Amino acid sequence: MFVSWTLDPNATLAALRALLPAAALVVLVSQLGVVWRRRLVAVVVAVAILNVPFGVAQVVQGVHSELRPYTPTNVHDAVGLFANRNHYAALLVAALAFVFTGLLLNARGGQPRNTQVLHMVGWMLLGVILLIGDMLSRSRAGVGLAGLIALAMLVVAYRRRGEHPQTFRWFLMFVIVGGLMAFQFGFAAIADRLGQAGEQRWDVTTGVLAASSKFAWLGSGIGSFPAVYAAYEPVDLVGSRILNHAHNDWAELWVEIGVLLIPLALLLIRFLWLRAAELRAGDTLERQDHALRLVGLVVLITLCIHSLVDYPLRTTAISAVFAFAAVLACSPVTRSERKTADD
Repeated sequence: MFVSWTLDPNATLAALRALLPAAALVVLVSQLGVVWRRRLVAVVVAVAILNVPFGVAQVVQGVHSELRPYTPTNVHDAVGLFANRNHYAALLVAALAFVFTGLLLNARGGQPRNTQVLHMVGWMLLGVILLIGDMLSRSRAGVGLAGLIALAMLVVAYRRRGEHPQTFRWFLMFVIVGGLMAFQFGFAAIADRLGQAGEQRWDVTTGVLAASSKFAWLGSGIGSFPAVYAAYEPVDLVGSRILNHAHNDWAELWVEIGVLLIPLALLLIRFLWLRAAELRAGDTLERQDHALRLVGLVVLITLCIHSLVDYPLRTTAISAVFAFAAVLACSPVTRSERKTADD
């Protein structure tokens, strides 16, 4: 039945099956209240933190480390339980945004001073671990997005410093201390990659966009890119490495689904705009659900930006985090609404 819609039916079916975990998570999380959403945020952070020791051990053991679960992989970098340093970094960056939620919620006070300080130090320690892991991945996109998220959340805290001065102080302390520690332990790992040019990746994107003109307005079919692009890859870009993805998910989707990408992108932009408008109308620091919705929106935007230079959403783990963040950005269903729906 897919023959008329795609040039690679098996890959299309595999791609659709890969969406099932994210879809299941949307159904589950949409029925949860604030308390359980916070617990799932803690689960995401815990999974990301557990990946960091694997990444550190991989770097220490070198290119022949037995802790790298996939082949081929980035043998010189920390990849955690992933096959790609950029996907590993994407998880750490999303978890870092969730850690900022913990900072945001605990910095407001409302608890004994000693308890608050202990909680804040704990959240800061988790953030520093994630930052160091991100630096050791040597993912330029991951490091850049981590800095962007830290700056964005610092701006939010700064704008509310009149009502919540302690929040801004804690965020500023984290940015200074966390940034210095990440620089101390991880800058040497990524310094050489920061000096590398990215022309080849943009050349690939240009070739990908050129290949899209070979197909009808509905594209070549979801998941068909590896097989299709191999037939149209520019000769001067052919090397020892096989290009199985475009390293620009927006360009790859343009090849696979054609003009259908335009309404989908517009729907995504509208969704993000409405969520941002709702947050502007409320107090993002006073209510737990507002803080969770803010961080959900931040993670969504971060992963969308990351998709300009890689394909994080093609992995099950990151697509599940994206789906979780999308539901998190929406207002949770209250207990009375769930009771009404059951009746």
